[in-house]
Amino acid sequence: MDTFTAGTRWGLRYSSLTCAVLTLSTAALPLAAEEQASVKQAETLRRIERSQEAQKLVVLADAAYEASQYGDAVNSYKRALGLLPSAPATAEYKQAVQDRYAKAVVAYSTELNREGKYKESKALVANLMESKVYK
Repeated sequence: MDTFTAGTRWGLRYSSLTCAVLTLSTAALPLAAEEQASVKQAETLRRIERSQEAQKLVVLADAAYEASQYGDAVNSYKRALGLLPSAPATAEYKQAVQDRYAKAVVAYSTELNREGKYKESKALVANLMESKVYK
């Protein structure tokens, strides 16, 4: 004596299946949130490491500039700028590095001119003017 119709049985099965799917998907939500947090944390650590590497390069570039090794300074500043993220937290520091980079380019260009390397000097200044430093 089955009081359930075929439609009612299907509805009960469907409800059970829906409950099972919702239960499984709800159980997966905390895992997805943990994975997202892990990805965010990994990205934050990567940015911190890149910023620290950039700071080391800036210290090297400053020392090279003070020692009148302008070519080395230009290369180190340029590498540092490539590592610094474009973010509000680093904007002021990045601008300071860009200013130092421009100053080093001018000094290196002057040195190249004194050595008669006019094409290299012109190319260096042209690269500076086309770079993001002045845009």
